[in-house]
Amino acid sequence: MPCIDLGAVVFSTLPPLPERPSLSSPSVAPDGFVADAAIEAWSRRALAHRSGGTLWLAAEGAWSQPIDVVDAVRILGRRDGESDPFGWTGRVFALRELLRLGATIAPDGCKLGAATYDLEFGVQVTAGPDLPPRDRARR
Repeated sequence: MPCIDLGAVVFSTLPPLPERPSLSSPSVAPDGFVADAAIEAWSRRALAHRSGGTLWLAAEGAWSQPIDVVDAVRILGRRDGESDPFGWTGRVFALRELLRLGATIAPDGCKLGAATYDLEFGVQVTAGPDLPPRDRARR
């Protein structure tokens, strides 16, 4: 947990947890992707906090250990409804990896080769508690 040490007084930079956390605790999907919309909803309920490449989730009245994340997207499908011969639909990519593949990224989608895909923006978990440090975006 990040803290600011001001001599004898230490202040946590994380917001305090709510007294009664919601019954639906935040969690990370098996593929390691967390949508931006989910993080924003959890943040409004004080169940998550993101600072740069680190995410904290509230569980059982305490903050989790820091979870390392990178900006990522989930490919939702081809915009024109055509078949997806390369199997991109449903895959999660770190933004950097998608750019390396030659994609052109826009706020609502990306162009990979001749095809345009709809995207969901979020983060990809790269390391954290009970997670081995690895590049999960390559699934």
